[in-house]
Amino acid sequence: MRRLAGLMLLFSLAACAGNDTAQLSGPGVAALLPMIPQTPSSEFSGGARPDYSVETRDGSVTPQMLTTPGHIRVRRGPGAKVFLAGSPEGTAPIAIDDFLLIEIENPEKPSGLSRVVAGAVKQVHWGKVPVENRFPATPIRAEAVDLTDLIPPCVSRNVAVVAMDGGTVAASDAVYLVIAPDTSRKPIKEADCSGRFGQ
Repeated sequence: MRRLAGLMLLFSLAACAGNDTAQLSGPGVAALLPMIPQTPSSEFSGGARPDYSVETRDGSVTPQMLTTPGHIRVRRGPGAKVFLAGSPEGTAPIAIDDFLLIEIENPEKPSGLSRVVAGAVKQVHWGKVPVENRFPATPIRAEAVDLTDLIPPCVSRNVAVVAMDGGTVAASDAVYLVIAPDTSRKPIKEADCSGRFGQ
């Protein structure tokens, strides 16, 4: 079941490369998820993710998607950083109940994906593999979910983000993916990208 669910998402991410899918490169912003008001968990129809589990006080539960994932193809240009925020300006936090799941195309992984989460939840597992929580609190501070290290420079990667629920009630602010200049890293000349895969 875990492998099947992973393959289904991988095929979904691969489809992101189509002409109808939003693509973002250079400084810019993309709206990935809408604001979701507080709603009983029973009213969501995004579907379960049986390839994941979340530890709770009452044991392990299968999380539910609040909505369909937001997909985008991202190319991180030279000297840029990629992060999530709750506003197009990249400055607002993201309040969420329960957490964000981020999956990024990664040909170097056996599963084809890198995975991280963010939010005030206990340990999340993909199968039996612990998933890194990049900000284990809510609201999630703007730029706290930094994806720069998961998207190599000069390369395009498919990215999926979805709000997840562990039960009872759920809610989420809108979620934006931002590409902005990164003054903390040594710039890479655009010419250095010549001939790199995925341009």
